Amino acid sequence: MDVPSDTAAAPGRGLPRELGRAITARREEITDGIMAAVMPALPAFSDPSEIPFASGLQQAVESALDELAKQIATGEPTPLRDIDYRLGRGQSLAMRTLEELLTAYRIGGRAFTHEVAGVSEELGFGPDVSLRVADAVTALIDGYSIRAAAGYTDGQLASTGASEMGRSHLVRRMILRSDDRDGWATIARGVGWRIPERVACGAVRVAEWEAAGGLPGGPPAGPIDELICVVVSDPAEGGVSGRQSEGLASLPLAVLGPTVPPEEAPLSFARAATLIRAEVVSPGDGLIRADDHLFELALLSVEPRIASDFVRARLAPIDSLGGQATGKVGATLGAWLSHQGRYEPTAAQIGVHPQTVRYRINQAREAFGIDFDDPAKRDEIRLALQLRALGTR
Repeated sequence: MDVPSDTAAAPGRGLPRELGRAITARREEITDGIMAAVMPALPAFSDPSEIPFASGLQQAVESALDELAKQIATGEPTPLRDIDYRLGRGQSLAMRTLEELLTAYRIGGRAFTHEVAGVSEELGFGPDVSLRVADAVTALIDGYSIRAAAGYTDGQLASTGASEMGRSHLVRRMILRSDDRDGWATIARGVGWRIPERVACGAVRVAEWEAAGGLPGGPPAGPIDELICVVVSDPAEGGVSGRQSEGLASLPLAVLGPTVPPEEAPLSFARAATLIRAEVVSPGDGLIRADDHLFELALLSVEPRIASDFVRARLAPIDSLGGQATGKVGATLGAWLSHQGRYEPTAAQIGVHPQTVRYRINQAREAFGIDFDDPAKRDEIRLALQLRALGTR
């Protein structure tokens, strides 16, 4: 049987579908076997007052079996489950150790592997399938343990009333470990922040943030190096997000990065922070939007996507011409600007008649409008053409 190579998001992908159906059919029996292995190792199970904990752990086992069976049947990843986060948080609030819960996960994982591998052997599958079962279960348990640990951490924060600390922790995880969505998403749930579809990151100096005392709706905010990063929902949505933007505008200086998916929050913050760190903007400027300074950011080379965003924004007028006209007008305009607006040298360089150069330059002038005759904007156009040519090469 061919096994798909990309199983990171769905560890059960590629296992025999008959095994998935058997897991579902024998779910109760397998659950009992796993719980029988876990219970003697945990003191909590001997305490009648800990029935909710035992019940939650059993639900986690049943959910894990359902998740594995579904992945085997569909080959698709399953949605992140909340139960591990809740178990970790509850463990913290009950003043029990995280190690106790993770021990249950380790023992349960071994029993899980043993039970499912046994079913596999009964169905006539060989040792290779048993090994793949072990790998799949290990991957699942690792993910569950991470979410339980995040819940435990947030439980500790909640128990001390440190909601602000939790949101600061969330921001640092989003910016410094953006690839670990599983980790920072569980922290977001713990502090009661619903992750929006798109966010914008603001950069504010520490002194000004402390003076402001926060923003409406209490968006996540925390220190990143010498600045404060504030994560707000898409300002275009209005409502609380709009009021948060207005709050930033009331500060002596705040820079709002581009609106991006939450996973790209570091990109949004980097652009906002760079304008402050490079002193492109200064106190008294109020609210600055990083997208209005793509030219400066392109020169500062914040990150690779800056150049492409700047080129796309600056050359949009001639790109709208479409087809071959875009390429011809762009090439002609680039040569014409490099020859300080002289037609004959431009024509000689690109191999066309001077009248053709005049025609294409008139097209560019109409496309760009008043920007075409603005020396500063013309410099931006020339740089954008150079960046586009560089990118093509």
